[in-house]
This record gives sequence, C-alpha cells and structure tokens, in this order.
Amino acid sequence: MKDFFKTKTFISICIIAALLLGMMVLSAAERGRVTIFEDFVGIVVTPIQNICATISSKSGDFGAIFTEHDKLKEENEQLRYELAATAQELRDAQALTQENEQLKQMLGIKESHPDYVFESALIVASEQNGYSHMLTLNKGSLSNVKKRDILITEQGVVGYVTEVGTTWCKAITILDSTCEIGALISRTRDIGVLEGDYTLAESGECKLSYLGNDVQLNSGDSIVTSGIGGVFPADIPIGNVVEIKPETHGISQYAIVDPAVDIANVKNVFIITGFNKPEDGEQDV
Repeated sequence: MKDFFKTKTFISICIIAALLLGMMVLSAAERGRVTIFEDFVGIVVTPIQNICATISSKSGDFGAIFTEHDKLKEENEQLRYELAATAQELRDAQALTQENEQLKQMLGIKESHPDYVFESALIVASEQNGYSHMLTLNKGSLSNVKKRDILITEQGVVGYVTEVGTTWCKAITILDSTCEIGALISRTRDIGVLEGDYTLAESGECKLSYLGNDVQLNSGDSIVTSGIGGVFPADIPIGNVVEIKPETHGISQYAIVDPAVDIANVKNVFIITGFNKPEDGEQDV
C-alpha cells in the first residue's frame, strides 16, 4: 500500500486534483464566492476590523467634542471677562455720577453760603431705632471735624456731630430724642427749639417746641436754623410745619415738623467745619 503512494499513478492523481481545486477556487472567485478558508479568515478578521473602525470613528467624535469643549470654555472665559469689565464700567459710571452730584451740591451750597468751610462725608453705619438715631461717618479730626459741627445736604439739616475720632465721627440726626437745635419760623420770625421725639420719629418727623400760644403757625410754614449763639449757622432749612398742637401743660404749643431731608435714606452729607459766626456772644438755645 505504501508503494502505491509512490507510484506515478498516485502522483498523477494528486496533480489532477490540485488542478481541479485550483480551477474551483478560480471559478468561485470569478463568481464572487469565497473558499472555506477565506470565509474562516473573514469571520475572524472582520469583527476586529469593525472594532478598529468604530474606535477610529469614535476617536474622531471624541476629538471633536474636546475641541468644542475647549472652544466653549474659551468663549465662556471671554464672556466672564467682558461681563466683569462692563460691571466695573457701570460702577465707575455710578461713582462719577455720584461724585458729580456731590460737586453740584457743594457748588450750590458754596454759592449760597460762600463763608462755609465743609467736608463731604459718607455715612458708613446707621443706627435708627427707638430713641436713638445715630450715624457713623468716615471723617474725623484729621479733616478738622469737631463736636457740634452740623451735618447738612443741599436740602437741609441732617443732624450734628456728637463724638469725634481721628478718621471717623458719630452724629445724631434731628430725629434723635436728644437732639436740640435753635430754630426759626421763616414767615413769622418766631423762635423755638427743634427736638427729636421718639413717637414722631417712627413716622420720620420731629417737633418744634417752646412756642408761645400767641404764635400763629400755618401748615407748610418753613423752619430754618436760628443761628443764635453761633453754634450752628443760620437759615439752613430744617423742614416744614405739618400740624400745630398744644402742650399738655397748656402754657405753650408745639409744631410737628416734616424734615427737608429724607433722614432714613441719606447716604452722603456735608459737615460744616467753619463759617462766619455772629459777634453778639449770645448762646444757642
């Protein structure tokens, strides 16, 4: 049997079989078919190629995502910067507007009272409750501020200084129950004392006391500082009469006064540190 595999016949059979197999492969290739071996290779290789192709595609997508993320991040930072710059410009504009308004007020006060020496001051703290209506300001002795220096705005009196530090001071407003300022009724020239009253302070009002029963007041009469004694300058607006009432003892009457300044909402004031004082030597009431 072993000799058969060595015979020319067997060799011829193998050659013929190889030729037939080659023709079959060639024929299958021409018809678009694959051999079992090629099919096996395709089965094994195709999933690997599919994975590689998917990864390649996703890598491109991921790359685009990261690129877009970086772009969005850059745009976000730019918008943040522009927003911050705009906010700063707005703050600067508001500060300039406020400064211009203060300068206009200073100019108006200076034109009306060229003898005044004053410091502009910012109210940094406010305590307004019950009997106490006190302010803390950002100017003190370094700016020549002294006790009893009067606080004003362009509209009128706010209060006066009661305590002085190096770079700060405290002041009471005309609503404070301890406040006393000599006052004058512009129309009648009658004199009284402006006082704070805790019951009236709740509605933002104060009172003009020590008015004789013969004083004829009208609602709307203007009240100004009297200037008597030279402690406070004269003729600074304080407010207007709202109502006239008799004192409980019946000896005198008083007027409820609506302040010229919105005390609860004032932010900036001028502290008068010097002015031309009268020479009569009288004391303020």
